[in-house]
Amino acid sequence: MSQVLAAVSPLVGLEEDLIGQRRRRGQGRRRNGIPDFSDDLQGNDYEALLEFEERQGAVVSRKLSRREIQRFPTKVFQGSSSGNGNTQCQICFCDYSDGEKLRILPCFHDYHVQCIDRWLKDNTTCPICRANLADGNAVAPPTSDL
Repeated sequence: MSQVLAAVSPLVGLEEDLIGQRRRRGQGRRRNGIPDFSDDLQGNDYEALLEFEERQGAVVSRKLSRREIQRFPTKVFQGSSSGNGNTQCQICFCDYSDGEKLRILPCFHDYHVQCIDRWLKDNTTCPICRANLADGNAVAPPTSDL
């Protein structure tokens, strides 16, 4: 009998170790398989947030410089030759008047120069289609027609 107990006791210890490992491994999970984020929602783990920022990198939005904004071409509005039918600035919602200067973005949307320049100081996307204008791969409108 003592030999049987001696042979079984290491197995009992092994079983307890395996159960403990299973419990430790599954500590962050509930029975339904959904992770338990209750500790994360407390917001008390500042070190984890710092570690996350280090892994992800700081999120800083890049702004367009004045020089980059001025590289977008301009044209003078002439109502009679408005080929695209757009006669209103979609920022201020005022109708274009003959002789007004418009800036054309690479996505071919146009705006009053003052309106779009003010917009582009804080934003890097077209107000209408949200095309990323900070991306160097943006298609520029042809300058020969302007």
